Amino acid sequence: MAQEIKNTFLKSKMNKDLDDRILPNGEYRNALNISVGRSEDNDVGALENVIGNSLITNTQLNIAAGLDVIGIHADDASEQIFVFLTNYVDPNTSEPTDAPSTSYHFIYSYSILNDQYTKLVEGSFLNFSKTNRIIGVNLLENLLFWTDNRNQPRQINIISAANSTNLFDSNAERTPTPPYYTEEHQISVAKYNPYQAIKLYKRIELTAAGGAGNYFTIIDFEGGAEELSKYIGAIVLKKSQTNPINGTDHIHVENVVNLGANNTRVLVSPAPSAPITAGQKITLISSNMTNESSNVDWPGDPNFLEERFVRFSYRFKYDDNEYSLMAPFTQIAYVPTQKGYFIEGDEEAAYQSTIVQFMKNNIQNIKLAIPLPDRANQIARTYKIQEIEILFREADGTAVKVLESIPATVVATQGPYNVYEYEYQSRKPYKTLPEAQTVRVYDKVPVRAFSQETAGNRIIYGNYRDKHTPPPNLNYNCRISPKNTTGTFNNFIEYPNHSVKRNRNYQIGFVLSDKFGRQSPVLLSSVDEVGFEAAGIFYAGSSIYSPYDDSMNDTDVFDWVGDAILVNVISQVSSIKNQSTGTPGLYAIQQKNTSSGDGYAISAGASINSNQYSFTLDSNFVNNANTPKKGDYLRGEFRDFVEVVNVEEPADRTIEPFVITTIGQVNSLYLYVAPPTSGIAVIKYSYIINDLGWYSYKIVVKQTQQDYYNAYLPGFLDGYPISLQSSDPTANPVTFYTDFPTGEEGKTAHVVLINDNINKIPRDLSEVGPEQRQYRSSVKLYGRVNNYLDTNDPIATQQYFPRSGSSANAIDHIASTIATALELKFIPDEIENPGNFYQLNTNPYIARLATSETGLANPLGLPSESMVPTLTVYETEAQESLLPIYWETTSEGLIADLNADVLENFPGATDLSNVSWQLEEDLSPGQSFTNNIYALSSEGNPIVNATISLESILRGPDNSDITNEGIIVIDIPGSQSPDYGSFNLKVGPANSLVYRRNSAELDQFVVTVKVIADGVVSFFTVTGDLGNNHPSLDAYNDSYVDSASNIIIAARNLGTTVSNGCNNTENQQVDIVFFMQDTPTNANGELLWTINSNTGEITQVPFSTPEGVYNFKIGIKDAAGTDGTLDDIQDVTIIIRPPSVNDGIIPTTCFTQLNPVTVEVGRNNKCIVNEGGNSPTSGIWYIVEDGSSLDFTSITPSGNGTVEQFRVGTEAHSRGTLSFTYNLHRGFDYVNGDDRETYMVMDGVYFYYRIAGESTWDPLTRVNDTYNNTGKNNAPNFSVRKQNTDQSYDQRDGAGDQNGIDGNQFDLMEPPQGDTREVWVTGMRVSNRESYTALDENQKLEYAVVIERLQAQEPNMAPNYNNSPYAFITVEDLNYATCIPSENENALANWQEFYDGDNLLFKYFRSTSEEQSDDWWKYSAITEGDEPPLYSNIPYPEFVNQFFTDVNLTTLYVPDSEASESINYKINDVEASSQLQWAAVFAKNYEDEEGNSLAINGKKVFLLADLDIGVGSVRTVENYDGEILKNLGTLRYINILTN
Repeated sequence: MAQEIKNTFLKSKMNKDLDDRILPNGEYRNALNISVGRSEDNDVGALENVIGNSLITNTQLNIAAGLDVIGIHADDASEQIFVFLTNYVDPNTSEPTDAPSTSYHFIYSYSILNDQYTKLVEGSFLNFSKTNRIIGVNLLENLLFWTDNRNQPRQINIISAANSTNLFDSNAERTPTPPYYTEEHQISVAKYNPYQAIKLYKRIELTAAGGAGNYFTIIDFEGGAEELSKYIGAIVLKKSQTNPINGTDHIHVENVVNLGANNTRVLVSPAPSAPITAGQKITLISSNMTNESSNVDWPGDPNFLEERFVRFSYRFKYDDNEYSLMAPFTQIAYVPTQKGYFIEGDEEAAYQSTIVQFMKNNIQNIKLAIPLPDRANQIARTYKIQEIEILFREADGTAVKVLESIPATVVATQGPYNVYEYEYQSRKPYKTLPEAQTVRVYDKVPVRAFSQETAGNRIIYGNYRDKHTPPPNLNYNCRISPKNTTGTFNNFIEYPNHSVKRNRNYQIGFVLSDKFGRQSPVLLSSVDEVGFEAAGIFYAGSSIYSPYDDSMNDTDVFDWVGDAILVNVISQVSSIKNQSTGTPGLYAIQQKNTSSGDGYAISAGASINSNQYSFTLDSNFVNNANTPKKGDYLRGEFRDFVEVVNVEEPADRTIEPFVITTIGQVNSLYLYVAPPTSGIAVIKYSYIINDLGWYSYKIVVKQTQQDYYNAYLPGFLDGYPISLQSSDPTANPVTFYTDFPTGEEGKTAHVVLINDNINKIPRDLSEVGPEQRQYRSSVKLYGRVNNYLDTNDPIATQQYFPRSGSSANAIDHIASTIATALELKFIPDEIENPGNFYQLNTNPYIARLATSETGLANPLGLPSESMVPTLTVYETEAQESLLPIYWETTSEGLIADLNADVLENFPGATDLSNVSWQLEEDLSPGQSFTNNIYALSSEGNPIVNATISLESILRGPDNSDITNEGIIVIDIPGSQSPDYGSFNLKVGPANSLVYRRNSAELDQFVVTVKVIADGVVSFFTVTGDLGNNHPSLDAYNDSYVDSASNIIIAARNLGTTVSNGCNNTENQQVDIVFFMQDTPTNANGELLWTINSNTGEITQVPFSTPEGVYNFKIGIKDAAGTDGTLDDIQDVTIIIRPPSVNDGIIPTTCFTQLNPVTVEVGRNNKCIVNEGGNSPTSGIWYIVEDGSSLDFTSITPSGNGTVEQFRVGTEAHSRGTLSFTYNLHRGFDYVNGDDRETYMVMDGVYFYYRIAGESTWDPLTRVNDTYNNTGKNNAPNFSVRKQNTDQSYDQRDGAGDQNGIDGNQFDLMEPPQGDTREVWVTGMRVSNRESYTALDENQKLEYAVVIERLQAQEPNMAPNYNNSPYAFITVEDLNYATCIPSENENALANWQEFYDGDNLLFKYFRSTSEEQSDDWWKYSAITEGDEPPLYSNIPYPEFVNQFFTDVNLTTLYVPDSEASESINYKINDVEASSQLQWAAVFAKNYEDEEGNSLAINGKKVFLLADLDIGVGSVRTVENYDGEILKNLGTLRYINILTN
């Protein structure tokens, strides 16, 4: 029976590493689609199926061309895949553009269970782009969140979205139901922000059909008498040039009568001064706050609000249980009893009790008019609003409470209007909001986010921009003004008893917000320092002071309804969308794509009929013709904006009407309204919507002077009371009970403090003595009500004016002493008028006031003779709050409306003409970089008489002020210029413009200009950035580089050969970086060279680059290669040449001739000279590292004669190729008329080398000559050697392995007797340090060249004749030779026409090429001009192993033949008596018999089979025997020169 193995798999671990036989228990080898249960239940260890992957084949959505999936999210729980698709590619990723309406954008869900696609969202409002992939997608319950770093983060409810669409079937007809999501605010994570405060009034605009006396009539009014009856008691207003009706006329609606036939009569009281006539515009305004004491059916609590100061707000609850931000709260809903007036008996009660009993809230019932973003019956569909929460907050508390939650279904019952009226009946709130909701002033949702993830039930964003960049300021002015009662504003009805406090400082700012509640910080005025005056009234900037009145004429108490802060907005709110700076632009951008003026001017007759709007252009204003286009938006009647879906444009735009069709009704603002004066355009605007732009504004006020008291006092005594005489009437002089000071009227006053006034004007009780009974008070007091002398009324009071003269500063009083009446000696029986002081008999506290002021209209108090107690009022100094916070007001609205209002009937400049900004860094100081720019009126016409000045220039994201730095200046042409009335911008004298690193961000300029037109100050900005000019890099000459050099190309001279393109030469080197392209690499693909990005220097590791021609590119980038960088690239050719010989070897002078020819002169010039006789002369020329101890014994010639030793250079050979040229010379044979048979002989020239530091000299063979070497290792080290009679032919310069010289040929050194010619014999040997591969890089070579036994042989030779033979050695760098002794001079002096002294360029002439043959080495005639010349850097023809066809040595000479070709070639030295001509074979591709490549790309062939000498080039001479020529080796020439 087989053995059974059992295993359990409780470890749930797969192990494929171990053998089956040793697999631990609990692990398994393989499993597919299973898991092992690991629970603690009884099924632990059981195998469970795991669902595997399935292939989905239905992936095609045939709905639009070019769709790509840009995002995907798989949800395992619901077995769905969510797919984001679009066909739009944004052409500008740095500044994204909105997707056009013609593009396609979808979100689909795919069900794995039923293999079905469901469309969730469709529309261009999704604004997807293939350039912004959606990588952050998460599903929380039914909410799908995503972000793409292009739009704000978004979400949809997948259930709601799916229920409103059909399943997708590509083969079936689709009839989708209306989609659930159609607009941006429906899918944004940040929800729509209700920006409007609740209104506490109702208002209606009417057009009178006629009128008389105390009534006017209305015809065809929607709602008729029933609707108008709601306005009984309303104020009647009429705006008219003549007989206007203002609030101060106190005309009210008394009754409304239905006359039938849509004819309604409105009765008013009192009757207006002039009848209301047909066509006049009438406004009715009524407060929504009432007292219901007389209404027995009113269900509210009549006492609930009596002691409360409450505000109201609201917020929306959306369909996914999300809440909006809270709307701005109303001001305190408060109207005091008696409307705040003192009536009979109130004055006495006030100073007796020190409080005002009637200052209680008289409001009991308030109809809250809640603004809605759409019609009441549409908000659930268009804004997904499910409820409205009515919010309630008391002024002295921080808690926000909920009065009631109103379902959207209830709101919808109020019909097709965008206001919901909620009647508050003094009911208590039913819940309190959590503190987190109370302080929630914005949704913490970023503007854009690159990444998104979940943690629990929270969405987390990363790499985000959290806020918009606001404008730096706004252009507005402020002043304190009585409330306007003409109907322009509603605050005199809505808040009838509210007023700006006097003697207070206020700072007024604006807060901008996008549609989703992202707010700006408080923006202040740009004109804080200068103010503004209009119609004789001064407007301050953001900060203003509210002074006390200085006369009775300032305020009419009967008509005064309070003061308000009047804000005069001078210029439009402006913002340009720029993603890099974070400025969002405006939500509604005034469309201006047709004409230069603002908007479009219409004539009378415009009409609105539901979704159709028609108008005719006003032909008088041709520049105001920016009519609505399809896709534009207009202000809506019931929602903010409505889209234009069709435009019927007439043939004649000024006669026939335009017909505009919109989605929703346009606002009545688009109807014609006659301008106040003729010649002014009635301008309307269409808009382009930018969803994340600045949408709304609200005005906020900072006022830190908070709590204060009114002290209700029983009259002021001016001076002191009158003291009675003492009891002794006979006393002389007369004595009084108390000797009070006299003449203190106007300097000192007294007032009684009782009840709460003792605390309102407290005594300073610190730092006082134990017996002290009189105290001062440090509280500043400001008189508000004063008692004065009225013969008809002994208790008359009047307003007190604590100001002196024209100064606005308030005059304060201080209680210098506070004590009881007894302590002040104010004893009833001892003063003449004890009634001066209220309740003096009770010994009250009395304050003595210092009132030493002059110039007051009404001095404080009455003298003792007239003073009786009556009501007077002091206002205490307000306590300064330490919290510098701004308080929101109910002044808010859409920025689009504000901007339109700014331009309405605006006499000043409204815009600038088109600006062409071309600020480039290469501009010189004084050059203009803009066109001539004009200030334009609202009609689009230039205002030529405008006064224009430069206000400021800001630079960069931190708005650095560079106004006075001379970088940019303004130029304003004079009155004689044809450009008068304009301005342009020029480069300033600083001349510091340079496009630098990060200039794309830092060099953004905002130029603000001030324009004064018709007395109106406007500010405009001209913005632009610094343009980058192309940098310049001078061309590189073709360069020859020593392969031993570390530097391939030297650093460039920045600012001379390199420029970043700016004008200022001092800055032309700033932020330049060098780079290379097509850089040479080695066999491993590694770069051979590196470039210094700062200097352009290119370096290598010495010897790392093979010799050859390298073509690559060098470029420069400006701006350090950051954003906006430009480049200039040059093609460069580098020829890597062989390494040069190290310094210290090559002599610095070129020796070519010995004169005179003497032994001593020869020795001084490192020559050996033989002056005849029987003794030969030998020479050893050596190159060594250390010349202190030398031993040449092994190489010293034997026998008789002298041996000279000459050291060449100062160090040994470490790199490059050395050439050794031996030079043998015999002078003239005929001297001074004597014929002499003179010739020279020698034993030979021998070459030796050794490693520096060693002692043994080794023969230097041709193995180390890589330029003319056949590679025959048996080639000897000698050059020319003595005759050896057992040889049959010449043995010269190491040819083959022969060792002798045929005596029959020796006459080459011995011309016939009597032939008057010089004889030169030269030969060469080279040594390439790099060919000694067995040496390491630090080892050096030493050399010795031996000329053995040079001797002049002549019978009876006289000494010192110039025919004495001499010899010397020339040591040169083969590749960089500058000394070539030839016929008594340096040959380079005669080669100027073909020698470039800088680049060592030598010109060669050649014969016609022939295919290689056995006699390739024979002479071939060279005729100049028959063949193109060749070029080389080597002046020794036999050592040239590569020719070039161009003077730059960049194009290789390569034979046409596929194999090899032979040519004759020479340097054409016209001065030489003997032309040196050589033969060699050059190959395109030469292979040996075994197929090994011996030469390619035009290289010289060395290993020719028929050449048994050790060289690859053979000297050819016409008419010489071939065998002789073939074996000349490198014996360069034997020149016999004619005298």
